[in-house]
Amino acid sequence: MTNATPEKSPPSRRLVRYRPRHESPEVQIEYADQGAGPVICILPSLARSGRDYDVVAFLLQQDGFRVIRPEPRGIGRSQGPMSELSMHDFAADVAAVYMDCLGPSGTCTSDPGRAPKID
Repeated sequence: MTNATPEKSPPSRRLVRYRPRHESPEVQIEYADQGAGPVICILPSLARSGRDYDVVAFLLQQDGFRVIRPEPRGIGRSQGPMSELSMHDFAADVAAVYMDCLGPSGTCTSDPGRAPKID
């Protein structure tokens, strides 16, 4: 029996584009996607990059999780309107990433991710 460490697969960097109903400009969200298994989505705090969680994502991947890390608007290649944003706008960004990764049957358990369903 060997204690081989699983290989680290680097995250793939992807882009999802969508047009919010109340805004005319297109929104583009960059995200990292790595690993396989149950999905964990790590959301960085305001004006921070998902790259802040490289080590955490690696450890979660090693434990058999798929880790998704959206970049907020204005970080990396993510872009879209930056004025008068609400939690609904941020939730829509995350929902677009979920739909791109998991399709319409994906499950979202984040409070901001549930915000559009509450209203």
